[in-house]
Amino acid sequence: MPHRITGEPQLRTPDPEEPVITQRLKRSERIIRKLHRSVGSPHGRTTLDRLEDIGGVRVILPDQEAVQMLADRIAQRWDVHRDRDYVSKPQTTGYWARHIVVIRDSRFVEIQLRTPWEQSWADAVEAADNRLGLTLKDGIGPESMITYFALAAKQLRARELGTKVDQATLEAFRRAREQVVHEGYYKA
Repeated sequence: MPHRITGEPQLRTPDPEEPVITQRLKRSERIIRKLHRSVGSPHGRTTLDRLEDIGGVRVILPDQEAVQMLADRIAQRWDVHRDRDYVSKPQTTGYWARHIVVIRDSRFVEIQLRTPWEQSWADAVEAADNRLGLTLKDGIGPESMITYFALAAKQLRARELGTKVDQATLEAFRRAREQVVHEGYYKA
């Protein structure tokens, strides 16, 4: 099965027979921010060689069933150091995906498994971060923006899973959208 390997994620929906595979290199600013954050950590200071997600690969798969199948296959074939399932337990920012850290050649390699819905949400957050100079990815930024993206993620997850979004979430998202427009982060 051929794979496309690119430096940037593809935005089109992947063909189920051909998952989109991209390299993933963490930007130096994020690495430095992570190292600085670890100084105050109760676990002590993290060194560069202990960071689990400096480099890796991202695979965009058509749905959660394909994500689970690949996660199972990785677990059978490679030495899995950590498996973070943000699908069953999304982050408070709304981020949801699967991160599996494996050990290859005595180094940590992170494998991110995402669906097109997860990828589109992450792309939108990263675009806002870049445009506004924020770090919403880390849950740092204006509360209105964090709330807006968390509620957007809730709706996208429901769509991905084929479930209905409750009226309270839809109304909260409408208010959150009005707020970020009012604050000038987006135009109406």
